[in-house]
Amino acid sequence: MEAIERVKDIIVENLSCKRDLITLDAKFIDLGADPSNLVDIVVVIADDFDIDIPYDIVFETLREILSYLNEL
Repeated sequence: MEAIERVKDIIVENLSCKRDLITLDAKFIDLGADPSNLVDIVVVIADDFDIDIPYDIVFETLREILSYLNEL
């Protein structure tokens, strides 16, 4: 599965939002995320991709997550 699809699955599971609302630049806050959701998304992505993500990193959009993953 492509990274974008894996990340979208994680976002849908954590925010309970419709998949078609998750565009590259849709802000998670606008999709109903609260601060704890944002932390949960980072933790699940780190586990799913078997990477370490520093706790001070906050992603606001899918584009930011994919950019981070591409830099690894």
